[in-house]
Amino acid sequence: ARFAQVNFVEMLATNETPQWWLAQYGWTNNFDEAATNDTDNDTLPAWQEYIAGTDPTTNSSAFQIRTNSLDSTGSNIVFCWPSASNRLYNVFQSTDLVAQAFGVVSSNIPATPPVNVYTGSMGLDGSRFYRVNVRNP
Repeated sequence: ARFAQVNFVEMLATNETPQWWLAQYGWTNNFDEAATNDTDNDTLPAWQEYIAGTDPTTNSSAFQIRTNSLDSTGSNIVFCWPSASNRLYNVFQSTDLVAQAFGVVSSNIPATPPVNVYTGSMGLDGSRFYRVNVRNP
């Protein structure tokens, strides 16, 4: 009896961007260059758009906080951002934009496509500034 073992490995470009993902947006060769290009001029190279789950060919597709509102009590801020499957998000907060002293207030938030929603405290001592980042699990 003869046996064969086959292992399939995903083909990746620069920064571990899958070639299949680049191909679905029209790149069919020189995948390493395609992964580092910013064809939609939104300041993010394609490999970062892959991680964010945004469209690298449309500058209106952006990873950013989309809404900003107070809850009914006025003590919490509620915001959302575009969410992509199989991603994890972290929310950071600061009281001082000059010092850029952001601390993690919530980490490893699972994706809930098409958007994730976060509710955070406004605090009693002044302004709060938030930012969100995304990563592959």
